[in-house]
Amino acid sequence: MNWIRAVPESATDIRRNKMKPIHIFGVVIFALIIVSGVIFGARLFLEDEHRGATSDRGKTKTEFVVGMDSWPGYMPLCSDRLQHQLYKSEKIDIRCVSDGGNYAERMEKLASGELDFAVTTVDAHLLTGPQEKFPGAIVMVIDQSKGGDAIVAWPDKVNGINDLGTTDGWKVAFTPDSPSHQLLRSVGNDFGISTLLSDGNWKVEADGAGDALQKFLKREVDVAVVWEPHVTAAVAAGAKVIHSSDATDKVIVDVLLVNRDLVRPSTKEYAQVQSVLREYFSALRDIRDDSNIMLKEARSFVKTYGGQRLSDSELQSMLDGVQWINLRDNGESWFGIGGESPYYGLREAHEFALTIIRSEKGEDFLSLFRAEQVILSDLISTLYKDGGYLGEAGTTETDPLRKAFGGLTETEWNRLRTVASLKSRPVIFRSGTTDLDEGSRRALAEAMEDFKRYPKSRLELRIGYRTGATQDETQVAQDRSQERALAVQNYIIDTFGVDPDRIRVYVPAPQDLRSMIRQRSGESRRAYMARLRQVELVLKATPL
Repeated sequence: MNWIRAVPESATDIRRNKMKPIHIFGVVIFALIIVSGVIFGARLFLEDEHRGATSDRGKTKTEFVVGMDSWPGYMPLCSDRLQHQLYKSEKIDIRCVSDGGNYAERMEKLASGELDFAVTTVDAHLLTGPQEKFPGAIVMVIDQSKGGDAIVAWPDKVNGINDLGTTDGWKVAFTPDSPSHQLLRSVGNDFGISTLLSDGNWKVEADGAGDALQKFLKREVDVAVVWEPHVTAAVAAGAKVIHSSDATDKVIVDVLLVNRDLVRPSTKEYAQVQSVLREYFSALRDIRDDSNIMLKEARSFVKTYGGQRLSDSELQSMLDGVQWINLRDNGESWFGIGGESPYYGLREAHEFALTIIRSEKGEDFLSLFRAEQVILSDLISTLYKDGGYLGEAGTTETDPLRKAFGGLTETEWNRLRTVASLKSRPVIFRSGTTDLDEGSRRALAEAMEDFKRYPKSRLELRIGYRTGATQDETQVAQDRSQERALAVQNYIIDTFGVDPDRIRVYVPAPQDLRSMIRQRSGESRRAYMARLRQVELVLKATPL
């Protein structure tokens, strides 16, 4: 007999054979689950359809999705009041979705159609819009930050903006690529503090204003850029506000973008978008006119989108940092429509933002960009011409440089706070004269473009001189500096229309010369002595 050695099944084979009935049973169960799910889903769908057909919800024409974050300026757009008015009048729903301030993601979703509207600052739009070929059109200006963003510092380390240019070793906590970052960039550009426009140990990146505040309170940094209510918290802890968006104009501007596919005049959505804007301005008027409604809406907004419960005083300080733009001002001051002297402030806001961003990223940044590529004025124009602005107060601005100021005594001038010196540009005189050359006139024109961003500030023309070996020589040099500063003053008044009461000449006495015109960090003595003979443009303002 031939014995054949049996080869036993492997452990795997044995498991497979034993599992066959279990597998079959599992497949059956899985199939039943799928079928049940389909039936259940169909039932829910039919029930939902039935509810829609037999309720007001089914009468909704459209739902628009808005990409946003918890900045309080967006509160009217996401308010219960607007929701109610839009549904009541047009059966349109607005659904706000917060992304925590991720502007790049917001642009992606607007481009893909996942969002219908998106809110953004002008600077954030310029930084993130190009990657998606600017998928939205700006149809409305929402607000400006007016104190909502600020730079705070420990006064024993940094007592003012000029200290950032004349001292070393300080560190700043800020949220990268946020509106507050743009405020920081503007300080670097406008006041010639190049450190703020470059990488270095001074940078301490934070995850939001709360994180920046904590780093500041722990003394990990000397300076922090935060927004309300964190500004109030920092001041309560002993910090000093050295700069605020309240001092600026058109630096941090929030706008509403609409997916371009929705605002083609041939689409049905065009009229619906028009309705959204019309009801928005109506809701904004109601909210601004009634402080109780405003606080109620603000409380709901910060709880829903910021996860915070704030006291009424905290809410009020937060709201005080926002300047909402009504329909009248949208037309007359931002889109250049209507009024006695319409002003295209929205284009200027883009020019300002590009100037500031390019100071950090280089002149090639969006070198071919034109603001008209991303602005659609038709909707605001129609609402304005239909009289939608009636009853609204207007603050139409023409050229900010021509703003009227009241006169001050010398004592009152001396009490003003020194904001900072505008970026140094050589203002050169022909030898032995007070005549400005062509290069100096161009330099002053550039300086006035920066000065436009500070409509609350006055201008002090400060100039130094070389002290002589004798008192008489020093007096001659001082007198010549006075004459040259007066020549610059007259040129600025005559050429740019600056109110004479807004500007003064100040030539320091010899004993005050070095303290009033300080040597900058890293500046050579030779460069400093040369700068002493240049006219310094110093911003002066009332205390913060």
